[in-house]
Parts: sequence; C-alpha cells; structure tokens
Amino acid sequence: MLKKFLSFIFILTFLVACSEDETKTKSVEWEKYINSKFGFSVNYPPDWPIGEESDNGDGINLYVGNPDVQILAFASLYLEEISNPYESAENNGFDIQRITLDNGKSAELIIGKLDEKVYYELLFIGNDVIYNVKAEVSKSFFDKNEDILLKVVKSLDVS
Repeated sequence: MLKKFLSFIFILTFLVACSEDETKTKSVEWEKYINSKFGFSVNYPPDWPIGEESDNGDGINLYVGNPDVQILAFASLYLEEISNPYESAENNGFDIQRITLDNGKSAELIIGKLDEKVYYELLFIGNDVIYNVKAEVSKSFFDKNEDILLKVVKSLDVS
C-alpha cells in the first residue's frame, strides 16, 4: 500500500512539474523581426541579443556578443540561372532535409559541420527571392539550443 502511495505521489509530482514547464514555455512571448525590404519575418527568443538591421536592409544578426554564435536572417534576389544555393552544401557533404514551416510551406534545411561549428541553414525560395535563416554555432550552443533553432527557422514567414 505504501509503495502504491509513493508511486502515486511521484507521478503526481512529475505531472505538476511538466505542467509548470509547459506554462513557462508558453507564457514567454517571442520577439518578431520583420524585414520590410523583402517582406519576411522570423520569430526569436526574447533573451537573444540581436544586432542592428544591415545597412542595405536585407536582414539582421539575430544573436550578437558571442564569437561562437552567428545566427542571421536575410534575403536576396534569386536568379536560378546564375546561382545554385545547394552547391556549397552538396560540396561540403551536408545533409539537406525538406521541412514544413509553421505557415505550411516547404523549405530546405541544410545541416552539417563546418570547421569546428555546426552549420544550420534554412532556404526558402519564392517570388524570385531566396530567404535564409542561417546559423554557424559551436557544438555546445547547438546541443543546448537545437529545438530553439528549429523553432526559429520554422517561423520564417513571407508576405
């Protein structure tokens, strides 16, 4: 009987702890970067120290202040006959995965190792524009923040 009671208390404690974590995660509102030049947006955690938008207005550094972390959101005109955005990934032996963004559109996620960093880049092509959310981060940063990075890249939205 005591064993069943202790099991019940353990399960109840576990469920309450899980609910508290979910509440904390859901109650934190993420920030949104909106790029007016190319008409895209991306969400990012409110505690990320972001930089200023680039001088030419093509994007922003979503994480500044750590030399082991570079996370960018940017776009540029895309001319298919001039460039192949997957060529570098293929040459470096990176994995290319098709994923579904939060808005239901499909995009490619490129993952690999570049020097001593994890290379993680979302590519979405539409309306003659290529949209990127690109991260080059230390393995330790990636291991701690992989779910957050995926959430950031999947939040890309194009108007």
